[in-house]
Order: sequence, then C-alpha cells, then structure tokens
Amino acid sequence: MSEDTTTPVDHAANAARYPLLPPARVMLDGYLNASNSGAYLQGQLVFYQGADLRFDHLLAAAQLMTEEAEALRMYAERGEDGEWSVIECPPDPQVNTAQYDFSSEPDPDEAVREFSRAALRAGRTITDPAPQVSNYCFRLGEDRAALLSICHHVFVDGYGGLLARTRVGELLAAWQKGEPSPPRTFGRFADLVAESEEPDPAGIEFWTQMLDGAPTAVSMASRTAQPAPLYEELDLYNETFLGDLRAFDENIKWPHFAAAACIAYTSAIVDDTDVVTGFPVANRTSMQEKITPAQAMASLPLRVEADPDAAFTECAATVRAAISATRPYQRQPAEKIRAAVPQAFRTGRLYGPTVNIIPFFAPGDAGTLRTEAEVIGQGPVDDMMFVVEPWESAGIRIKLLFNPALYDAATRALHAERFDGWVRQIQAAPTTALRELECLTSEERRRHDELAHATADEGGRAELADTWGELVSPGDYAAAAGIDAAEVRGLAVRTRLGRPATFGRSGQVIVLTSAGEVATGFRAEVTATGLRTRGREDERSVVAGNWVELGELRRALSPLADRVGFDSSDVTFAPTSRRIAVTLPETADDAAREAAKAALDEATGSPVRVR
Repeated sequence: MSEDTTTPVDHAANAARYPLLPPARVMLDGYLNASNSGAYLQGQLVFYQGADLRFDHLLAAAQLMTEEAEALRMYAERGEDGEWSVIECPPDPQVNTAQYDFSSEPDPDEAVREFSRAALRAGRTITDPAPQVSNYCFRLGEDRAALLSICHHVFVDGYGGLLARTRVGELLAAWQKGEPSPPRTFGRFADLVAESEEPDPAGIEFWTQMLDGAPTAVSMASRTAQPAPLYEELDLYNETFLGDLRAFDENIKWPHFAAAACIAYTSAIVDDTDVVTGFPVANRTSMQEKITPAQAMASLPLRVEADPDAAFTECAATVRAAISATRPYQRQPAEKIRAAVPQAFRTGRLYGPTVNIIPFFAPGDAGTLRTEAEVIGQGPVDDMMFVVEPWESAGIRIKLLFNPALYDAATRALHAERFDGWVRQIQAAPTTALRELECLTSEERRRHDELAHATADEGGRAELADTWGELVSPGDYAAAAGIDAAEVRGLAVRTRLGRPATFGRSGQVIVLTSAGEVATGFRAEVTATGLRTRGREDERSVVAGNWVELGELRRALSPLADRVGFDSSDVTFAPTSRRIAVTLPETADDAAREAAKAALDEATGSPVRVR
C-alpha cells in the first residue's frame, strides 16, 4: 500500500468568504455538540471497472471536479461577532487527493470499505484553514479502481455528492474517447448564496400546529443518544418491488409506497397509530440549487395517522398528502422547529426513525466503464434510518442504518428480518389492511404459536409485584389474575394495537380460557426462552419520550435499599412529561441520593429527580 499526499497550506489570504447558508446551520450545531465525531461526514464511494480505465484519468477527474465545486474547497470560521461563515480555498490538487494501491490485498474492495469506515470514524475539524473535501483514489487491479470522496455535511449533502460523482463520470467518458473535458456543469456557489433567502419565521407556526399533541414516545428504541461516529448498516435487496408495484398500477409513485411501508412498520413497533418520523427534503427548487454542490437538505418531522383498518394503498395516499402539505414550509430550519415544539426540546427528539427515499440514486455514467456506487457516510443517524433506493431494473435496495448506542446487533437483525417480510407482504397485496400485515420474525411467530397453546402449571405464584425482569410461567400469570389453572387454554401477549408483541417490546398479558379471553392487568416481554415480566399495566408511563416502568425503578434501587435500609418495594414514582421524581427515606445521605440518581439514569435513560 502506498500513499502520496502533501501537507496542507494556509489558504486564508485573499480567500472568498460567504455567509453560512440556513440549511447548513443544523449540521453546524451537530458538529459543535460533537466536534470529533464522524457522524456529520458525507462520504461517497464509487468503484470503476473496464478495459478503458486509466488510473491517471481517475485521479485527474477527481482533482478537476474538486476545482470546479467551490463548496468542496471550503472551511468554516467563527467571527468576533459570533457569526459563522465559510471561506473558499483556491484549488490545490496536492492537498485534496491521495493515492493508494490496494491491488495486492486479499479482498481489495473490502479493504477500501474498511479504509472508508476508518476515515469516517476519525472525524475532522471544519475550522482547519484548508479544503474540507478529501479524495482517495485506489488501485484495485489492472482494470479496477475506486474513488472515495469525504466532506463534512456543513458544506455538502448527498445530492451534492451525486453531482460530484456524476461530473467525474462525465470527464472519464470524454477522456476515454480522446475528447476534451466537457464544459463545467456545476453552478457557482456565489450565485447560490446570492439567491438564498432566510425562511419566513411565520412558517414555524405550521410545524407547531402539525406537532401539537403529537406523541412523545416516537422511537423504536427506549433511549436517546448522540449520533454515532459510524452507524451500523444492514442491507436488504428486494429484486421485484418496483416491478410488482408497476404490475399493480403502472402510474404508481413508488417513493410514497416505500415511505408508507417504513412509517406503517414504525407504527406497528412503537404501538401507536400516531407516528412522527423524520424525512429528508432536498430543498432544491431553482435551477441554481439543482446544479450546485452544497448543503441544502434538511431532515424535518412528518406526522402521519396510520389507521390500522385502512388498506395499505390508503396509507400511501395519506403519506403522500402529508408530505405535500409540508412543501411550502420545508425551508424552516430544524433547530428552530425543535426550539418551538415543547416535546422536542424536553425529550431531545423531534421525531423517531428517519425515512430517506432516494429516487435519484445512481452510480453515474462513466462511458464504457462499469460503475458501482455506495454512500459510505449517510450523515447523522441519531436513532434509526430507513434508506430506500432503486436497484437493478425492477428492485429496491433497503439500507437500515442504526445508532449502535441504541440498537444492539441482535435487535438490528430482528428489525432486518421483520421489515423484509413486511415489505414483501405489501408488494404481494398492496390493498391489505395494515392490521392484517404480520410484523413478526419466524422465531417470534413460533413463540407466539407456542404461547397460544400453553397450559398453566398447578401452584402458580399469585404475587408478581417483585418479579420485574424475571422469567415467569403462564401459570404465574393465571394465579396472579385469579384464574383457575384448569381453565387456561393458552396465553397471548399483545400490544395496544392488538398485535403480537415483538421481541424487545412488552405487551399486555391475556389468558385464553374456555370461557374467553381474560386480561390479567400485567405486561410481559416475549423472549426466545420464556416470558419476562414487565410489571402491571398501570405501573408504566412515558417520561421524556421513554416508557418507564415502576418495577424497573425498584429493581435499580434494590442494591441501594439494602445499604441505606429501606424497602425498595415501597418506592413509588410521580411521572411527569419531564422527569421521574423518587423520594428516598430521610436516612439516605447525599452519597446515597447520588447513587440512586446514577442507578435510575442508567436504568431508564430519562431525567430523574431524587428527593
């Protein structure tokens, strides 16, 4: 492996200076909160293959593309007045481009991907007085190469990255035929700045009204976290999704169907028909915006009512109408919406999962070369993101991006299997009612089938108050509900929407008897090995966007109770929309109170006040 780079130089003298465009401010806020994180980097990786490939052409194309795209050659600076601006550096190919030879690696493609992931994890400082873009050209074999371009999201978004890789393809195609470089196709950043306007503050009212009374428990995770320096990704390939939809209706708008599939799935998991997801908008309506690489996109909240009795086609129409209603107001900065919506600034969440439909995704033509593009850095993923893009002639590629601080490997795998089956049901029968779509993995289905025929052992425990988090039997639930064991014909664990509860989520425990169904008043989590009790139905509440259970609080305080001398079963909580209030006995000193707060913070992920 070899590298050819030089040391960056100071470009501040005589540099063009521009104000920070409004869409870039939310990315700046994210950077300031986590300046060493790679979460806010945008990376595009393109593989090229063909007999006409010349590595020197690829290197020159990357350099010329960077010279032509001013936004890729900028850095940020904060003035004495506190205002931020971006400064354009003059072109300097030696600064922007590095060369590597991975042709001798056992798996050159995977070596490039690992290099790319490491480059993103490293993050970067946007105030270094040098161009922010980095181009990496890789030799992968005699007729194979790759180009990785990384830049901070403050300066360019995914659409801008598409423009950049399209320009590289144009140059390669022309040079293959011995033709001169095609004329520059990028718009000029100065012209983009000149036509940019501040959004009308009155538009904030639309968003506050849309989100008025919206649920605060909007995530499929039970916590919040900073965007991960690098998300975890699982890819699903559906070979016939577009073809099946066209067969159903040749005029169908597939992006709305794909978005509705993601939103309806979120509804099923969070157990609420009122769904608030994030959706990225390109914010490119003028020709200047459409041809200029820059940061223009924004992720905004979308609120949709996913009626369980509605056909999926109706849900797709509802999603389409909801998106259309936001169009006049999509330029409102997300940070101003967040500041104006109480549940957002109290919970740290403006929305749950993000639904990113990319109808324009393409690797880009490069003449006779075969190209394959991958978005290595998708930008910040603070929760979970669905990314859906066309694949082959009639299919889609679904990328599930997870914040690993919120979703572990097992949970990620469950979502992937579950969502793949969910989408395939929809494409097979688009008019199916939402409540009739199954939202289970094969193992979850097996466990629910077993429970439906479970019998109750004699002598079940009638008292389950101190069993939160433990595995309990059907007989225990029957005894706690005062049901004779001989009457038990099975058990069901269902969500509020009447769905079988998925692994990792709790549901209401219902005993199936010869006389009918009996609600026990308890909740349980179905696992691969049994039922894990989650307390009583009336001992849970949403606090700061998270479901919190009293039994979890008692379990967290149990070790401290033994030390301080009180019974943790006596602990009660007064949940509000903002925090959990727990009162300890007067014998607890300051150290005990700090220990209690730390234990509860770790257990619930919600604000806690210990008195």
